[in-house]
Amino acid sequence: MRQLLALSMLLVLAPAPAERSFKVEVSKVAWQPVEISGMPKGLQQRVLHDDKEKHVVSAIVRYPKGFHEPRHYHTTCGHSIYILKGKLKSPEGVTGPGTFIYSAANERHGPFDALEQTEILFYTDGISEAMTTAYEEWGEERLIAAAKMSTHRSAQDIVTAVVQRVDRFTAGAEQNDDLSVVVLKVL
Repeated sequence: MRQLLALSMLLVLAPAPAERSFKVEVSKVAWQPVEISGMPKGLQQRVLHDDKEKHVVSAIVRYPKGFHEPRHYHTTCGHSIYILKGKLKSPEGVTGPGTFIYSAANERHGPFDALEQTEILFYTDGISEAMTTAYEEWGEERLIAAAKMSTHRSAQDIVTAVVQRVDRFTAGAEQNDDLSVVVLKVL
């Protein structure tokens, strides 16, 4: 269970506020294997931001074609995925672009098998529940619309576009939860 929690932390945390602004040339960041005990081999990531003090990692994660994510659950939060391109097979059947899946905390989900190159947007409720100073939530609809408008772009560009849209929407309101989002491209 700790291993799956560690995987969820690696996969879903997006840029948190840093002390100073920075820019990353993603194409210059090497892919590194992600090895978590109990998880299948083959995951790779490009670490874009690693704040060890705040325990926040931003990374692009890549599943190889045919990758099998085992059935699992998360104890600390639910998370959502939205399939941008490609196909995933699960016990419920084959799902493709436009499919939204929410997995509640402590609810088992998966396994998922990538049938082809697949792009997935993962996020936790900190993204969809980001609020303005008037307590208006950004919501699932805005998130999905932002992701759909960027599907032709790289995984990092999609994450950046979503986070920028959240920032514009909240217009400087204090962040009250993590902004956790990752785009996954299965090659």
